[in-house]
Amino acid sequence: MINWLVNRAPHIREKQIAMQRCGVWIGAGRAGREIEEVQDAREAEQGKNFVYLRGPRSKLYFTAYMALFTAALVGTNVQLIQYARGKAKKVGEE
Repeated sequence: MINWLVNRAPHIREKQIAMQRCGVWIGAGRAGREIEEVQDAREAEQGKNFVYLRGPRSKLYFTAYMALFTAALVGTNVQLIQYARGKAKKVGEE
């Protein structure tokens, strides 16, 4: 029933290569100078970004995570300030 989920071929090596290349695929048909330019640009880009932002969709995931984290942090702090001032509604009050 769940064989499509459990019995999957491992693609770890391909994912490692993709992360190391940062999404830049170097084909065999390109000229040698173009390959060097792409490699130089990739190395320069890798030095600027954090490791956790180098993946293909990592910026989207990181932005969504930080938005949810910020909303939770702000909500918690607002509630704590209301408790400190004594203005927070207690359980059962309306």
